[in-house]
Amino acid sequence: MNFLKRYTKIDVIRALLEELEDAGGSMRDTDLFRNLKKEFPDLSSREFMKYLLLLEFNGCILVTSIDENTRTVELLKKCFEIEKTE
Repeated sequence: MNFLKRYTKIDVIRALLEELEDAGGSMRDTDLFRNLKKEFPDLSSREFMKYLLLLEFNGCILVTSIDENTRTVELLKKCFEIEKTE
């Protein structure tokens, strides 16, 4: 049986956009993935890349290659309202 916390696509997307917003709108993909893994420990790098592609396709983010293994993820617009919990 898998006892890891299950999450929905919207949970990850919301957290991803919130991380970018908190970082000033731009960060490296490795840092973003590492931060998301803290909240979603069973998130795979493959799933992470799918979310980036989905958000880039919808015009929410821009992913730019710096070199062969390094990418920058930039927030282009607020796709939907992110509720901040205090």
